Amino acid sequence: MPGAGGLPQASGVGRAKGVPAFVASDSDLSGWDRPGIEAGTTTLDHGLVACRSGTPNGNRHADTSRTDGSGTMQVTNGNEARTTVTDISTSRGTVAAVRRADSRAVTRNAWLDSRHSFAFGRHYDPANTHFGLLLVSNDDHVAPGGGFGTHPHRDMEIVTWVLAGELLHTDSTGTRGVLRPGLAQRMSAGTGILHAEMNAAPCPSGADAERSGDDGCVPGDPGTVHFVQMWVVPDTAGITPGYAQMDVTDALAGGGLVAVAGGPGSGAAIDIRQKNAVLWAARLPEAGSVSLPSAPWVHLFVARGAVTLEGSDELATGDAARIRGCDGLAVGAVGGPAEILVWDMHAALGR
Repeated sequence: MPGAGGLPQASGVGRAKGVPAFVASDSDLSGWDRPGIEAGTTTLDHGLVACRSGTPNGNRHADTSRTDGSGTMQVTNGNEARTTVTDISTSRGTVAAVRRADSRAVTRNAWLDSRHSFAFGRHYDPANTHFGLLLVSNDDHVAPGGGFGTHPHRDMEIVTWVLAGELLHTDSTGTRGVLRPGLAQRMSAGTGILHAEMNAAPCPSGADAERSGDDGCVPGDPGTVHFVQMWVVPDTAGITPGYAQMDVTDALAGGGLVAVAGGPGSGAAIDIRQKNAVLWAARLPEAGSVSLPSAPWVHLFVARGAVTLEGSDELATGDAARIRGCDGLAVGAVGGPAEILVWDMHAALGR
């Protein structure tokens, strides 16, 4: 039946037509099509460290954030209800907040293992709703034959980065594409879009169905697709829905930061409708290093491997750092190659 804004209401997150897959019920993935603004709670550990830099006076800039920490934002959920939540991006000072992988909220079912860096769906934490313009950063493992069936989005820029395996994307604009490691992909939800994301690999026949469900494959089995999906708010609402992807494998081979997705003038491989945000990716060789962009809000996520962050402890796979007021901190791979995803943002929700 039609939902808000004339969009058909998604029947939960389930099986795409014609695709054999485990199906999550509405109760399994309640609120999967929106950030965490529902009832529930989760606590994420974090630690604060001061900025340091090898360049004298090169790691700080004027911070005009509110001093009372009372910044708020309003988020529209799938039912068009508006909810006020705390804006953690307005905390004053020059610090890096480290969030460890094992402190993230987790959603699991037969075919999915998803780790949420921010409040999401039923995992609600009013102190962890977003950072800068970044609302969602989900680290997903989807088993062969599994995936997110057709569901709606609206007024959101959604960027997907595949780390292993293949992800099949289909949407209501008629787009169909298979995402692999090294492909930058963006979907602009705009006035409203329906899409599905499925593991492009079927579950092999003869799999042990008693382990998990109808098809028998579980996250971690051969063919599992591993990807990070990130959502940022657009700077213009009500745009025409759209899709873009581009292969940046050759650029990544250089070992430096590659602008994957960004607003006009960013030089990124694909554009997003948010002039104040750029997503960078880097595949660091062992002992390789980069300097993070200088921006009021920088979010570093370690997608694989381990890195050192200047002024902080070592960060392992799945760890993240939320950096405020630190310019050009060094990040280096340790113990082998590493892959990082970095958002630099010059605006924040509620500001």
